[in-house]
Amino acid sequence: MGRAQRRRNRRARMRRSSPPPSPANQLPCDLHIHSNSSDGVLTPNGVLRAAVKGGLKVISLTDHDLSSALPFGWNICEQKKIFVVHGSEISVSHEGTELHILVYFPSEAPVEFLQYCDHRVQDRAQRYDRLREWLFEKGIGPLPSAEEKINSGSKALTRLHLAQDVVRCRYASSVSEVFDRWLHEQPYPSYFPDIKEVLSFVENVGGFSSWAHPKTEDAKKWLSLFKTYGLKGVEGFRPTRGRQHRRKLRELAASLQLHVTGGSDTHGSSLGSFSVPAVKFRSWMEPIGIWECLLSNN
Repeated sequence: MGRAQRRRNRRARMRRSSPPPSPANQLPCDLHIHSNSSDGVLTPNGVLRAAVKGGLKVISLTDHDLSSALPFGWNICEQKKIFVVHGSEISVSHEGTELHILVYFPSEAPVEFLQYCDHRVQDRAQRYDRLREWLFEKGIGPLPSAEEKINSGSKALTRLHLAQDVVRCRYASSVSEVFDRWLHEQPYPSYFPDIKEVLSFVENVGGFSSWAHPKTEDAKKWLSLFKTYGLKGVEGFRPTRGRQHRRKLRELAASLQLHVTGGSDTHGSSLGSFSVPAVKFRSWMEPIGIWECLLSNN
């Protein structure tokens, strides 16, 4: 067989394996975004406006241990349409290592998941106040309480929020200084539920789970195990890390018949510089019903 014939055969195989044409195929997506409800900069509505400005058509607000604060489905913003997938980034643990699991839903997040997020927010708030009191004993503060922070819009509280308030109150000149001088200590370590428990729960409430930004060595060790726990995908499209790392993750996912998700993991105000065409996510969006929603008003 000649070289030209081999090329023709290869193109034919690619055509057969490609999803059928769809008006949703090329919609630019970013399925990993944070707002100031957790550790991002923009409000949820600010994220929506920035996404529209950046040319995105499908986004997911994946704040830490929180459900999306934006309406599911097609939204109108700045006289343009943009689709919001309800999502979250859940902190979990495995063998003493903190990991993150992205969760997506084919409609509004269910009540059981909202209740789970409420419990996690309460856990974070209690730890926040203990750290706040610990800083006060060191002569820093008083800083705003967890209740005050939550009432102002910051719900999934972290040490970063404390550090920002320490700087705001002029006890330090930068967030990095706060961590170097005080918050590098862990007088009240975080608690994260076991990944097996969380993946089982997500599956039971109808969510789709994907391992967020895994290290290559961790993926090699644990990906097949996590699949047995109910993991459905891995985040293989990202603007950071090297091309070889991303390719390896996608190869590992394919070898285990896991799906691939992707997003910028942005915490800032610039959206749209990274996106993935929706067709790359069709293999998992279609079975759970998101693809049909994308087509409903596209």
